[in-house]
Amino acid sequence: MSRMRRFGHNVVIALTGSFLPAAIGASGTILLVSLPSSASVLILAAWSVLGYMTLTDLGLTRSAAKLVASGSSTGAVIGTLWRTAIPLGLVLAAATAALALMIDPILLVVAPAPLLLSVQFPVVGALEARGAFDLLAGQRVANAVSVYILPPALVLLLDTEAGLPLAFAALVATRLIIVVMLTHKLRIGPRDVFQHLISKRFDAGQGVVFWVALSSILGPAFLYADRLALALVGVPTEMWIFYSTLSELLMKSYIIPSAVLSVAFPWLAANITEHVERLRAWTTVRIPLLALVIVGLAGAVCYLAPPSVLSFLSNAIAKDDTRTIAFLLIAATVVNWTSQLYIAVLQALHAQKIVALHQLTLVLPFLIGLTVGGAILGGVGIAIVAFARILALSMILHYVTRRQLLTG
Repeated sequence: MSRMRRFGHNVVIALTGSFLPAAIGASGTILLVSLPSSASVLILAAWSVLGYMTLTDLGLTRSAAKLVASGSSTGAVIGTLWRTAIPLGLVLAAATAALALMIDPILLVVAPAPLLLSVQFPVVGALEARGAFDLLAGQRVANAVSVYILPPALVLLLDTEAGLPLAFAALVATRLIIVVMLTHKLRIGPRDVFQHLISKRFDAGQGVVFWVALSSILGPAFLYADRLALALVGVPTEMWIFYSTLSELLMKSYIIPSAVLSVAFPWLAANITEHVERLRAWTTVRIPLLALVIVGLAGAVCYLAPPSVLSFLSNAIAKDDTRTIAFLLIAATVVNWTSQLYIAVLQALHAQKIVALHQLTLVLPFLIGLTVGGAILGGVGIAIVAFARILALSMILHYVTRRQLLTG
């Protein structure tokens, strides 16, 4: 198989491995509706813990992909990153246990899951660098079934008291089996891993993890900040539901750039110096122009289409402010996709520190803007600020990426 065909094949597998779990999650949500409210609350609590862990892996996956693709020993990379992953997982496991004691002790069964996920993230990154996307797609589907289908299904078949402990135990057991299986597929030497795991050196690998992790924390936090601000400024309930629902739907679209970059990033990390001219053309001109065209089409649909065409968004779509919010959120999503490309290129160029620092500079203006914009203009003001932050970050990253590609 040619290199381009292999790349396309991997992208299709990665997309399939992302869309199928999403569909399984939707099916599980439908099952959840038919459960007693007591069981639904406990299952949703478990989903929240595991969902946030999946949303932000603190940069462990991409750090591992970058280091392995750049030629570092797989055993050394796994051992080094586990020095970060294991303490992180223990803290999150303790937080889950504390949550269980506040809500229901049955959730204690799920407490080991964050530790297993933390240990798994570097292994997944190493496998991405090796191109094992078929294997990774399969494990995502298996995990989605254990998380989203088993709990509500077992409660329906048995009852809450008997079904939930069994379901949560199966969830953790499935995660353990997946971690062991994926680690075995790497075929790494236990001695090499153990030596780097207990090492007291703070090496270059740990530096990569720190800055990529900071960027990974800020990204998801920003995605939820606008919804929180909307709730705090006290807009009408209908507006909050419309804004949050549309924002959540658009967030699901991040599956596409995430899946594509999971394939492209290891290649970038290993070969970026050989393709600087091509990357410069795409990141400087072609990608921004494509984003501009898509944003223009979105604006035309939002403002020119009759209300009946857009009725699936909201019963109030005919209102000017609702159309504006829809357009701003769609435009922000498109621009954010371009930002993800710039971030991947910069991280492949060992400029992960630059990405995190620029994100940090926007934190305070963004939070102030959310407060002021929400107080003055409500949902429209918050949507404007959210779009402005993403646009500002994209423009900064565009400039920095161009400069880095020019200077090497």
